[in-house]
Amino acid sequence: EMCIRDSGYPYDRNPMATRILHRRLEDAYPDKHVEVINTAITAINSITLRDFIKQVLKYEPDAILIYAGHNEFYGAFGIGSNETLSKNAFLRSLNFKLMNFRLAQLVRSGFNGISKNLSKTGGGEESTGTLMKRIVQDKDIVYGGDKYQTGIDQFRDNMTYILKQAGKKEVPVFLSDLVCNISDLPPFGDIPGGDQSAVSTYKSALKTLAEGDTLGARQLFYRAKDLDPVRFRASEEINQIIEKLAAKTGVNLVPAHKWFADASEGGLIGNNLLSEHVHPNIEGQFVLADAFYTKIVESKLIASAPDPLSYRSKDYYRRNWGYTPLDSLVGDFKIKQLKSHWPFTTLDAAVSFRDTYNYTGLVDSLAFSILTNPEANIQSLHEFLGEYYEKNNQVDLACREYESLIEFNPYRSTYYKKSANCHLKLIDFFSAEKHLRKSLGYVESFFAYALLGEIESIKRNHQGAVQAYQSAIELLEEDEKEEERLTQAKLTRAKQEARKPVQAGVFTYSRYVPFNIAPMYNKALSHLSTSLDSSLHYLELCLEVNDC
Repeated sequence: EMCIRDSGYPYDRNPMATRILHRRLEDAYPDKHVEVINTAITAINSITLRDFIKQVLKYEPDAILIYAGHNEFYGAFGIGSNETLSKNAFLRSLNFKLMNFRLAQLVRSGFNGISKNLSKTGGGEESTGTLMKRIVQDKDIVYGGDKYQTGIDQFRDNMTYILKQAGKKEVPVFLSDLVCNISDLPPFGDIPGGDQSAVSTYKSALKTLAEGDTLGARQLFYRAKDLDPVRFRASEEINQIIEKLAAKTGVNLVPAHKWFADASEGGLIGNNLLSEHVHPNIEGQFVLADAFYTKIVESKLIASAPDPLSYRSKDYYRRNWGYTPLDSLVGDFKIKQLKSHWPFTTLDAAVSFRDTYNYTGLVDSLAFSILTNPEANIQSLHEFLGEYYEKNNQVDLACREYESLIEFNPYRSTYYKKSANCHLKLIDFFSAEKHLRKSLGYVESFFAYALLGEIESIKRNHQGAVQAYQSAIELLEEDEKEEERLTQAKLTRAKQEARKPVQAGVFTYSRYVPFNIAPMYNKALSHLSTSLDSSLHYLELCLEVNDC
């Protein structure tokens, strides 16, 4: 059981690093029960983490995974934030303790309500815009200045405290360094003149890169980012603190920065892996998950080594993860809406992406509704699309929608059954059986057992079919006589087949090749008599797509 802090924005509980990490660990250690509990909250920083740590430790996690530091100045209670009652550490601590009492929560709720009503009636500051715009009080925090140093010291002190508390309970910590967009995002602000100008430094970086000096450009890009007085990106000093604390305390340092740099041309991290300034895009989510996964495996926290039979590469998960264009578009639209406001535009920008976008098709109209309709729910939209595609005989697309729903809620048996039904129609018995058995782990159902009986019969595993049909009949209600009659007939036939002598070679999976690997599988067969190496190559490609 692990706790992790990384929100996964702009993706909604699907193609996000925590879910990817969870699945990879489950597959790598199939004999272990793995839980990854995401405790991340938007716009919090080390001050809040410090308050949470003792509560987290009460749940006795086997490890704590931390990715934090970008919100240090503008996150709640940060030195440059509006969301604070006091900059004094003692008073903040007292405030946190009071917040645990219901009376204090009631009083604070009342004050917040009054404040919101005042702003609506014209007496307060204009309250529209993104959270980034509303949370910032000090829009210029000069690099190396007093406020900057206060934020840096605060991060160091809080992380030291967090690691100390985890150490007392002997809970391993995996502490990651940070990544941000350095090459494709100009500074949000500037202090003109001298060598403190972030904008001039950024322009110099672009010029140096154009001249072919990638290393020199990279140094200037990081310098420009650090000089940016609008501190939505952690300075490299934050990463230095993380590295020193990891070395001093012996916690596991997760080198996410190296993972991202290695996956970026010239080591220049930009739009290739990040959605905007700090949040990974879909590709970046898989890179971040891989960084944590690799470190956990190296630590031998769970076992001495992953199971070689169930291990899969990062690329396999990237290729097969259950997300669809709906997920991608929702994330893309959220980012475009975010970039319609400060600090990506001027403070007085009045027109947003939501005001100007015109959708043209079904999927983008559904994705756009997430921005415009407070009642819109992406899970419901996936269900709608799945049913829509099934009705229109686009079974492969329906299957992807149901696979996405499994990633949203991996503990709901209905999604596994719907996906299994689609896999059966696509002749993918391996995936169908896997999903049906997974569904039965949560809720036993006639549907799942009946379909398993069909699959076992096709596989000539007649004894398995008998057991499945018997379990299905036991779950039928009194008024389901027709279903009982049909299933009894199948059960009788399976019993008859089970009594016959076993015939070797009657069933082979090659008669039922899943649609998504059929072309490569046929190429493998075509090379079988002439080039065994080529045949094996295409079979390996099949397994990268579908590990049946």
